[in-house]
Amino acid sequence: MTTAVLAPRRRSSERPRVNRHPRSSARPVRAASAGRSARNVNWGPLRLAGVLIVLGLMSIVGTHAMVAAGQVNIDRMTDQTRQAEARYQQARVEYAQLASPSNIVTRAAALGLVPAEAPPIAIPVMGTPPKPASESTPVLDGWANVKPSLGTRP
Repeated sequence: MTTAVLAPRRRSSERPRVNRHPRSSARPVRAASAGRSARNVNWGPLRLAGVLIVLGLMSIVGTHAMVAAGQVNIDRMTDQTRQAEARYQQARVEYAQLASPSNIVTRAAALGLVPAEAPPIAIPVMGTPPKPASESTPVLDGWANVKPSLGTRP
């Protein structure tokens, strides 16, 4: 009499066991799936994307550094311009004080000059008349701005 050996029954939830590392050199071809292992991921495009992102960030930081350096130069030049404007205004005030009529009379008296006894007389000159002086002169252009800073001083 022969006896039959029965294989144990498999449950429907069990998967058949697959030999993942066959001894033969031929590997089974797998279809691409979303659950691929990390070993099979092609890292080339990801590395390229990472390098491009790092280069982009570095260029942004470099551009920002150049803008900040330019702003420092602009601030320095603004300070120099303010100082130059202050020196210019001080020189204008000084010039206005020295060119004031009372200062001229005082200086003339110190040099020994005396006022004229009679006003000068205009003498007619033959030929073409000279061109009239312009309404505005460089001396009096800013007089309205400088005059309040003089106060009661001559």
